[in-house]
Amino acid sequence: MDVTGPGGLRRPLREVFALLFGWLGAEAFKLAGAAPHQPRVTVERLVVTRETWRTTVGATGLGPARGAGPEYLAARRLRRSLGLPERVFAKVGTETKPVHVDFTGPRYVSAFAAMLRAARESSGDGVSVVFTELLPDSGEVWLPDARGRRYHCELRLQMCDPARP
Repeated sequence: MDVTGPGGLRRPLREVFALLFGWLGAEAFKLAGAAPHQPRVTVERLVVTRETWRTTVGATGLGPARGAGPEYLAARRLRRSLGLPERVFAKVGTETKPVHVDFTGPRYVSAFAAMLRAARESSGDGVSVVFTELLPDSGEVWLPDARGRRYHCELRLQMCDPARP
């Protein structure tokens, strides 16, 4: 079945709705995301959604902890209670971008705790904190250097329409 537009332009119906159906399909995977824990969703070997954990700034226990020792111990308790991996991305509701948190590194933990305290002071204990698994993890990285050491990397593409300024 075809659709005819202004000026006689004809397109198959599936092409007319392809973008809408693609968007709806991608959004459908997010519907399960409101739970405190969402497992990884895969289709064959394609990861559609990463494993995700949701909590609040107040529930992390990191806000009241001050100093490297108490912060680190509170972070270890948080990791154990939620079942988090050692390394995750964390998105605090008051921040624009997620940050990398390594629960084995006291400096990462201190920086993350400071971010949570700032969120708590500006917006209260109910600010959302979303942890997402780090994929690939350190044991799965694939970009080697000349010596064979492997690194994390990210390929990002930006596409522009050359006909539009």
